[in-house]
Amino acid sequence: MKNFKRIFAMSGIVLLISLYVVTFLLAVFGKGEVAGRLFVASAVSTIIIPIFLWVFVKMIPDFIKFTSHTKKK
Repeated sequence: MKNFKRIFAMSGIVLLISLYVVTFLLAVFGKGEVAGRLFVASAVSTIIIPIFLWVFVKMIPDFIKFTSHTKKK
């Protein structure tokens, strides 16, 4: 369980760092309407991805309890 959370945390960190880099590059070098849309999508993803990762990590123990409970029946 601990390793699973660590893997999720590391993947979240990599995703966020890559989103920050993309957001920065779009802000500096982007031109036109498409760059603006990509910038907004990247900025929104910076907020949404950590929330989804947190919810998923919080749901893992409940899911494990549920699956082990249903297997016993």
